[in-house]
Amino acid sequence: MSRSKALSALQAGDWISHRALMATGQHESREGMVVNLLSAQFVYETEDGRRCFCLHTDDWNLEGEAPWLR
Repeated sequence: MSRSKALSALQAGDWISHRALMATGQHESREGMVVNLLSAQFVYETEDGRRCFCLHTDDWNLEGEAPWLR
């Protein structure tokens, strides 16, 4: 799914994967459920309860439903 297509379909409750650039310069892959949509970014919550921000221009993919809903 292309990012622009995914962005238009993105909604709270969707499961996403995010390849985040950390302060150390390393990349870390995270997955979580979208909990808030903002104009330039969205907030997702990982399974361990951590809330993370992701810019719409970051490296992310829409994975569908949360694993426990599949």
